[in-house]
Amino acid sequence: MGPARWGRGRGRAMLAALGLLWAAGRALAQEVQTENMTVVEGGVAEINCRLHRYDGSIVVIQNPARQTLFFNGTRALKDERFQLVEFTQRQVRILLSDVRLEDEGGYFCQLYTDDTHHQIASLTVLEGVTQGPKNHSLALSNEGRRLSEVLRGIFEVKSQGG
Repeated sequence: MGPARWGRGRGRAMLAALGLLWAAGRALAQEVQTENMTVVEGGVAEINCRLHRYDGSIVVIQNPARQTLFFNGTRALKDERFQLVEFTQRQVRILLSDVRLEDEGGYFCQLYTDDTHHQIASLTVLEGVTQGPKNHSLALSNEGRRLSEVLRGIFEVKSQGG
């Protein structure tokens, strides 16, 4: 009775210890986090990669076509619409100006350590609001267009015969 019971108890203690070691390792691991974005065509998108417990490891930002935009803060793609505005121990922030419909998709924030960590920030591009009589679609950007301005534009179009 003694050795069998001792073996099960020791096994449980060993599993508990392994679980604590795993949790402690996860608590100390580096991580990367992103946020999804929605922008009106022609606007500015802000791609944020938040770094947790960053130790100076390699950080790579890629566009939806998996082309590298920035490698540890150094420009890799010659598209001047992408501007690195912040690269710190806590965050990598990139602005994409004059957003186009073809910019839509997942932007990869990758952190290369002993393990590779990555997150995808999804960019949704809305077609811009037009003033022509054929298109009455509404699109609100995350920069906060006021609803009254949009409604005024619709009423102006309707009064012009649209």
